[in-house]
Amino acid sequence: MTPKEELSAREIIKAKALKLFAEKGIDGVSVREIAKETGQNISQISYYFESKEGLYRTIIKDHSQIISQKIQDVIHNLKDEKLTPARFEAEMKKFIAIFVDMRIENPHISRIMQRETLDGMPFVKDIHNETIKPLVGLIESIMEKSQKMNIVKKDVPVRVFFILLTESIWGFMAKKECKWDLMTKTCNFPKDRDLFIENVYDIFFKGIL
Repeated sequence: MTPKEELSAREIIKAKALKLFAEKGIDGVSVREIAKETGQNISQISYYFESKEGLYRTIIKDHSQIISQKIQDVIHNLKDEKLTPARFEAEMKKFIAIFVDMRIENPHISRIMQRETLDGMPFVKDIHNETIKPLVGLIESIMEKSQKMNIVKKDVPVRVFFILLTESIWGFMAKKECKWDLMTKTCNFPKDRDLFIENVYDIFFKGIL
């Protein structure tokens, strides 16, 4: 097998396993089932990922690194350019878009992460500590800078704010995916993606009073 074929086989395994893990959870999926779905030998899964848990963690880590890089780009723009209300608004909308687009483009990873959270994050806590947690301090420093410049209210609890922001986005879109009746007169994705980003920004950053 050539390096290109190996890469292709590895990505096929990840893509198929992602869907299975999202639908059934890690305990509901066997290595044999993954091999059958991907057309690969069980030994190949062991070769690339060592185990089912290794495959599961690789999928989560790869997506966490993608999100981490996108968030770093937002932080970089806020750190390296003069912080103005207009610049702050533009970058915060990009921040919101990261989580909206992740949910639209890859609902499977979102379902996995929601299940992990409910279960106490048994497989991903260390991955998040490695890839996401370092960004929290940087985001907080940007927010504190914006507070000193009177762009953001000084009494806003930054960490609580961002947890509520991201969890609200994911929670809203989860309700949308399950086709709850209450959601019928709300945004439809992906058509209303930009409108939803504007709505989230206005509610969280501008408020309603």
